[in-house]
Amino acid sequence: IAAFFPDDPRYVFRDPPTHIDRAAGLPGMVTGLLVTPINFEKLEAEGFDAALTWETETRVLGDFNVIGRATYFSKYEFTDSLTLNPGNRAGRGDPFGLPRWRANLEVNWSLGDQELSLNTNYVHSFVYDAFGLNDEYASWTTLDLVYQRVIPQWNFGRVRVGCLDCADKGVQLADDGFANAFSFYNPRGRQFSVSYTQPF
Repeated sequence: IAAFFPDDPRYVFRDPPTHIDRAAGLPGMVTGLLVTPINFEKLEAEGFDAALTWETETRVLGDFNVIGRATYFSKYEFTDSLTLNPGNRAGRGDPFGLPRWRANLEVNWSLGDQELSLNTNYVHSFVYDAFGLNDEYASWTTLDLVYQRVIPQWNFGRVRVGCLDCADKGVQLADDGFANAFSFYNPRGRQFSVSYTQPF
């Protein structure tokens, strides 16, 4: 709560300002914060979830599995213990908001001791309007790729090589050049990983 009311003495406890603080127009030093969860009194959500799965097995080309998922919100509205009533937050950013559309497509392939997984994630465009901002974020799609192989000669050890955000989307910037909505966007960009697991 203190993050939303930095000047409210009910949530932020301060020492009296010194003469230096008063000259600079600053409040006194913080001595304590009231940290408590915000309880939703009422939450109304409308929309739909959809999922589609397809799989097939072949002797020559291997086994394929495809899973598609999508979520759409037409309404995401609530009131809470702070008596805030921000209205419909569908299509709005943090805090307490979310994009209208989010989707995921996963394609898996396996043949013998080898497996390959391709994963795409989509976040629809939305407006981040917290703290007086009105930043517009474009839609964002990332691609992850993972290959792994079991080595029977090494007591079935497993080698795994992966790439997250292979297209290196990186930080998604708003139209004003700043990035705020890290809960929806990965700020790290492309990441590689290599691991080996040895069972005993």
